[in-house]
Amino acid sequence: MFKKLFFYSWFLVFWGSCAQNTKTTKNMNTADQDSITIHNVTDKMWQAKPNYNKQPMYLLRINQEYCT
Repeated sequence: MFKKLFFYSWFLVFWGSCAQNTKTTKNMNTADQDSITIHNVTDKMWQAKPNYNKQPMYLLRINQEYCT
């Protein structure tokens, strides 16, 4: 009884995992997307950065009082 139940449960698990479609193809050479080249990498990164309403400026102050 338990052997059959164990066998059927493993059969269903393996059958379900084999039924998944894992083959996907992506067309990377479309005209709609701008291609990234060595010349426009920084421009693309600048365009992709998120813009926030508040953009704080951080300042580093180096104090040399305790340097010997």
